[in-house]
Amino acid sequence: MAEEVRSADTALNADWGCILRNIVKRWWMILLAAVTAASGAYILAAEFYRPTYSATATYVVSTRGNSTTVYSNLNAASELAAVFTDILNSNVLKERVEAETGMELDATIRATLLPDTNLLDLRVTADEPEKAFFIIRSLIENHGIITSKVMENAVLQVLKAPRVPTVPDVALDNYDIAQKAALIAAAIAACIVGIVSYSSDTLKNTREAEHKIDAQLLGAIYHERKYKTLRARIRGKKLGLLITDPSVGFRFVGSYKIAYTHRAPDGRRQRQNAVGYKPHGR
Repeated sequence: MAEEVRSADTALNADWGCILRNIVKRWWMILLAAVTAASGAYILAAEFYRPTYSATATYVVSTRGNSTTVYSNLNAASELAAVFTDILNSNVLKERVEAETGMELDATIRATLLPDTNLLDLRVTADEPEKAFFIIRSLIENHGIITSKVMENAVLQVLKAPRVPTVPDVALDNYDIAQKAALIAAAIAACIVGIVSYSSDTLKNTREAEHKIDAQLLGAIYHERKYKTLRARIRGKKLGLLITDPSVGFRFVGSYKIAYTHRAPDGRRQRQNAVGYKPHGR
């Protein structure tokens, strides 16, 4: 029970500012994860992308004879649609189309009745635009050898002739895929850095220092950068941190003096069982 209370207290008292600073401090890790994910997604998308092209044609279905009505046309279209896909994929028609086009009929063939109409949509999908066009054109020219026997009263007239498709059914957008991969990777990397920072056994604030260290807390000493200029950082030249140096920050000097001159209740300087603390992540 005590452990659960301690865990809940730790979660409530988490130094979210410190965690955020650690995430910002490790921006290069997040950027590296984003760039790696974006590059990988871009390459894989291009490698595995297989475009498909669809050629379409539209038929008007009607019935033979002088007593043609809207109802009879709709009924004929409905009956033909139920078997037309099977007819187009039959072995007899497949052999005829392959012999005429000289192509293997490794395409997807579908016939769909447009709702509440006597219009029949024929669609052929293949891995090449020319293949889709030549196959659908051959189907249009040769399906009659079967449909005339299956439905003698149905008449099929081409309302919309097929054309060679110029664009794939689903276009590849490498940049969009790479962008999404980068955002997801960056978010995951930031979460991992935050979780590691939260769960690390380091002192993140004065409250944790008082709980984890069996000593009196003298104070928090602010972090002071050792590289004062970009030139010094490039050259790797570190300057000493002297409180008498005018270039040293006021907060660092002030916090150091407070911790150093901290005194016990009896007026003596407290030197035993005392620690100085630099906030983690600053």
